[in-house]
Amino acid sequence: MKTTINNNFIGSRWKELNDHHQKELDKNGYKYFRENIAKHYMTDNKGQKGDHVVTNDEEGIEALYQYITEKCKIDVDISDTQLGGGVYMQDDKDNIITMDLLLSLLEIDRMQQAVDFNKIKIVTEIGAGYGRTLHAILKKYPHIECNIIDIEPALSVSKHYLKEVLPEANIKWYTPDPDKLPDTDIIFSISAFCEMPDNIVNIYFDYADKQSKYLYFKHDRQCGHFPNRNNITDMPVRSEWTQIFSQNCPVTPRFYEELYTINN
Repeated sequence: MKTTINNNFIGSRWKELNDHHQKELDKNGYKYFRENIAKHYMTDNKGQKGDHVVTNDEEGIEALYQYITEKCKIDVDISDTQLGGGVYMQDDKDNIITMDLLLSLLEIDRMQQAVDFNKIKIVTEIGAGYGRTLHAILKKYPHIECNIIDIEPALSVSKHYLKEVLPEANIKWYTPDPDKLPDTDIIFSISAFCEMPDNIVNIYFDYADKQSKYLYFKHDRQCGHFPNRNNITDMPVRSEWTQIFSQNCPVTPRFYEELYTINN
């Protein structure tokens, strides 16, 4: 049965980006998806610096690894996979270390400033890409149920990846529909709101206000698609929420990140 999507709940830029990803998948397939479409999912293909302070090569990954472990005091206690290709290094525990893994651990650490994942039951990501952050969350906290809200081909990419690397995980996939948004304890979104017009962002913030306890997001201040939201104060944050932090991301400095406790 063909999946129907409410196009009024997507936005032209989000659809345009994913149409481009579909063409890349049609051309290159899934085998090396990290080296083609994943470079648009807050990651970077080999040899390019992109939005990051360091390049996504072994030298850059080593530098980011040192920053994560030494300055941020984050324990890299899980391993990435080589599914989808991409550059990696190995640490002294033989963990596969990628830029994606390190960025995901940094995002989890940010959320943990207010969120105890040991007590969280359901996590929802809006615009999950191929699922790098949820992969890290489930490796660390396998009891958690995860929801992904996304559009094609990202939905199929994350299904392809997460079902392969975490076959026992409790994950549900949803197409965007304002009438069918799942209950959750925390909502997070990495570089997705910058692809959506104001009215759709406001729907997701309303969703968080009614059905979540926390909201964490990264937003591209230089995206250019919606320049009226290039500052931190431009997002439709509810006055009742408690801000835990609002700051520039040290690894991707063109992004700012915010975390809120929702007092519903």
